[in-house]
Amino acid sequence: MKVLLDTNIFLEILLAQENAENAKALLIQSAQHEFFITNYSLHSIGLLLFRKKQH
Repeated sequence: MKVLLDTNIFLEILLAQENAENAKALLIQSAQHEFFITNYSLHSIGLLLFRKKQH
């Protein structure tokens, strides 16, 4: 199945938020699904990491 991932899936993990383990479990299913991310989401994640000096 093709799945479009939202920015929040990655932010949950990167920011160690409440549902980080659920987000990791989703990403582990890469053998079952074909994941996609938008260019906007990628830039949003990059901007957040840059602001937190984690680039």
